[in-house]
Amino acid sequence: MDFGNNNNSKNRLPVLIIGGGISGLVLANVLQAQGVPYKVFERDLSPTSRSQGWAIGLDFGLAILKATIGPEKYDTLGKQTAVDSDHPERGAMTMVDGNANKRILMLSPPPNTDMFRINRTRLRAWLLKDIMEADCIVWNKIFESYTIIMTDKEKEDGSGKDHVIVEVTFTDGTTERGSILVGADGTNSHVCRQLIGSNLFEQTTLTSDVKNLASSYWIDQKFRDEIVESYGPAHVVAPGSGTEDEASTCMFFSLVDVNFSRKEAPYHMMWSMSYLDDDDDADDDDNNEKDNNKKNNNVYSLTTSTQQQSSQEKKNRQQQQQHDSEKLLKIAKARITRCGFSGPLLQLVMETPQNSNVGSLLFKERSPCSSLQEMASNTNNRIVLIGDSSHSMIQLCGSGGNHAIADACFLGSALASAYKKDEEKALEEAVYMFYKETIPRGQEAVVAAHKTADAFHGTRETVREYMNSILQQASSLATIDNTETHCWKKKMDPELLARYNNNNPKL
Repeated sequence: MDFGNNNNSKNRLPVLIIGGGISGLVLANVLQAQGVPYKVFERDLSPTSRSQGWAIGLDFGLAILKATIGPEKYDTLGKQTAVDSDHPERGAMTMVDGNANKRILMLSPPPNTDMFRINRTRLRAWLLKDIMEADCIVWNKIFESYTIIMTDKEKEDGSGKDHVIVEVTFTDGTTERGSILVGADGTNSHVCRQLIGSNLFEQTTLTSDVKNLASSYWIDQKFRDEIVESYGPAHVVAPGSGTEDEASTCMFFSLVDVNFSRKEAPYHMMWSMSYLDDDDDADDDDNNEKDNNKKNNNVYSLTTSTQQQSSQEKKNRQQQQQHDSEKLLKIAKARITRCGFSGPLLQLVMETPQNSNVGSLLFKERSPCSSLQEMASNTNNRIVLIGDSSHSMIQLCGSGGNHAIADACFLGSALASAYKKDEEKALEEAVYMFYKETIPRGQEAVVAAHKTADAFHGTRETVREYMNSILQQASSLATIDNTETHCWKKKMDPELLARYNNNNPKL
């Protein structure tokens, strides 16, 4: 593919992207690489006004990312964004029997295939670099609504066909016009809400019974060595329970960053524990807190933006956050002890500094609406959803970010082809074909994530059965007692990859 060469694009209105998260910024990079005009609108005040979270595992989305943004930029990804920038290839995930404190298997990529554990803050900076240099992102812009406008202006080729324009209105009263509107504004997507209607949005956006607590802090070399020796270098998932019949608590931890200028504690580690929502470990205050978390749009308390608060409000919030964190840490320590975890799994939680931020998260799920395909068949349709705006899933099986990348790359490639043709019908077909691929893939991914959550929070027998199924998928030679690294077979659909390879003969 001739990256950046799209001669007809200058005659078209830009692609309007609402949201500067992973899916929106990946799409922007793809469009820029392929010479398609675009503009990103992000509600944050600036690139650094809000925390981006800790880390994310990327695997099957990477091949398609490389194919659509080009090898030159892609080759900088691992070094510039990995949690361990000196060793970006160390991204394998380890599964552990939490009760036995025993490593079951390490899921690593097939030969010549990338799997990275990525620092989210550095990933955003990497994705923003070219976009900001091109001055194609606008900060502090909050989407309010969109309108489809039909015009009778003749095209330059004399076809006389109607033009379809999307006009977006923002909460500050300003408007922007484009040829396509892409909703990349996350689980609580306002673009999705308008597109499918508030009633359907509420009916299809479900809050999971799974609850999550999480925190992070810096650890020393000795503790880091113990973790690597016991489990692995990147990230670990470990279900455990107090009894055979009790629902499991799933421990997860990951390296977030390495900074050797911090001589005493150069490794930033995060941990999280997820479990089925219950009241056994909560008093009335905790129940009130739980209700408050549900009202806070599902965001970790430690990453909530305070960009529009006064100094006193910020101080009050910080005090309340510290109070809440202390209570949540107490709950986490009690639960991990009761469930019988030991070794570094137990130590990582129990040694969390008392002044650490501990966040609480409720997961939301939304499967892509099948009606989107029908909407896309409407010749006036110019609205597209990608990433969590389309398919929100429980964040336990590591596929959400990869599907968001796949969405962005698939859509970007389809739009690049349509812009080259400079025909209204080509844009209609691009939207239709995008939904034809992404709706079933997204529906399958949401169901798979839900099933994974059910398995990891089931009884010990359920957990063993699930881990055995993973072992069987990973390697026909693997057994439950084998702790060797196994080939990870989870990939993008071969037919989809072939489609991109055919469209990108130079790669």
